[in-house]
Amino acid sequence: MILSLSMDKCVIIVLNLNPNTGRNKLYKLFSSKGHIKKFNLHKNENSKKKCIIYYSNENFSYQAINDFDQKILDGRRIGVRFYEPNPRKR
Repeated sequence: MILSLSMDKCVIIVLNLNPNTGRNKLYKLFSSKGHIKKFNLHKNENSKKKCIIYYSNENFSYQAINDFDQKILDGRRIGVRFYEPNPRKR
């Protein structure tokens, strides 16, 4: 079996989120760019928050990256980019 580690252009990651930014607010903001198939909000033990968003179309993910990367959200400059899975965690 061959394991593909290629990047899915429909999946983005949002980094440097304010720990107090809520799920509903994020979902509403990012769904304004297109249909979301899956939405995962993660918080680690250091209270660092990130969100992985699966769009139904890669055009939606390009729009989200172009419109939201380096924008200020709840006092924090967020990073939005294509999600690249960590091969060590597979």
